[in-house]
Amino acid sequence: MIENPRHLIQTDEKTLFWYFNINQEQKWNTTKVFPSVTDMHQLELVKQQEQQLLIIAEPEDTVILYNTPSKDFIHYLGTQGIKVPKMILLNSSDSLQNLPLERSLFIPYINSEDIYINTSSFSELTVFGAEHQIVKSINNKFVTRKLAEENNFRVTYGFLCKNISELEQSFQLLCDYGFDQCVIKVPFGSSGKGLKIIENINSFNTLVKYIKRRSIEFELLIEGWYPNTRNINSQLWISKDAIRILAITEQKIDGNGVYLGTCFTPHFDMSLLTEYQREMLRLGQILKDKDFIGICGVDSIIDERGRLYPIIEINARFTQVTYLLPLIQRLILNYSHIYSQYIKYESNQRLEFETILSIIKNAIQPDGTNKFLVYTFANYTLPDNSKTIYRLYVLIYGQEKDKVLDMLQRLQEL
Repeated sequence: MIENPRHLIQTDEKTLFWYFNINQEQKWNTTKVFPSVTDMHQLELVKQQEQQLLIIAEPEDTVILYNTPSKDFIHYLGTQGIKVPKMILLNSSDSLQNLPLERSLFIPYINSEDIYINTSSFSELTVFGAEHQIVKSINNKFVTRKLAEENNFRVTYGFLCKNISELEQSFQLLCDYGFDQCVIKVPFGSSGKGLKIIENINSFNTLVKYIKRRSIEFELLIEGWYPNTRNINSQLWISKDAIRILAITEQKIDGNGVYLGTCFTPHFDMSLLTEYQREMLRLGQILKDKDFIGICGVDSIIDERGRLYPIIEINARFTQVTYLLPLIQRLILNYSHIYSQYIKYESNQRLEFETILSIIKNAIQPDGTNKFLVYTFANYTLPDNSKTIYRLYVLIYGQEKDKVLDMLQRLQEL
């Protein structure tokens, strides 16, 4: 069952403005305990994922963009039955305060203090969702862990640590319990940011040495890494009147916890699915009692023994899956197998969208009943013009599972 969240939003005849502040969680992440190097080129590509707003917005809505989409890409979306909304293009230095937002409903990717500051001057503007303090609290991985424990959800084996001694003791307990790997998390961060996979004792000792040089006291969450898991996910709609599950999907995550894509048509055992739905609705009520309203994505896992861990992370915000739901709702009427996949591509010359589209088509070989759709076309040319890098998200869908999986594999190899 897939529901379109856009149809649940009460507009009260207001104009809807959609906004994509995807890097907010990284701004909240002030704990510098992991060695890291920021790839500014990839960061520029991530920002262009704002194109996904074009999928969920209705033609009468307005989408706020900082990067001008390719005209060929916009035309292509129209040929795929996507009615492109109005667009306002801003420079990075432009302020939201200069936009015509009065008597409007403003829908950010995630609510934050920055959103509050930049919209509070509009007396007749409504910001969708919960207060930013509530949103930040629920997005905190440590708060999530405590919430799950306090409400008797099954949780992964792990510990909150405030110093090196506690961290070392907890790591030893995880080893004694039988874990070959573990994961260490800071409060904020998404898609692999804000966590580090510890593969063995050597990598743990290396990290401990790094932390000792940086800080004496801190707060970290260390958990056992569960191998061979399935990543089951839900999209929750929480309002004053209702709690609804908009979608249940299965995510593909790489070895570093980075999101690669989604299966929108997963198959789960019926008894497990029933348990999952019950636990998600229970979680929804708990969040509602904490005055959270809006949309959230919940990351969960099923371990190799078939046991469900309902709450790994709560993303009290929109997700990439949320923005696709109107399109998935339409496709699922005619196609039994639907997957999304993220790919990177590089070229020593700048390629137009139509050229990239042709490369994908030749590589994955769709047919009359098994097809694909590019829904994000991000590109960035290096300052020295030595190469252009591309970040694309692609839907692959069809009636024949083997053919769809073959197309997916060919796309990954591309």
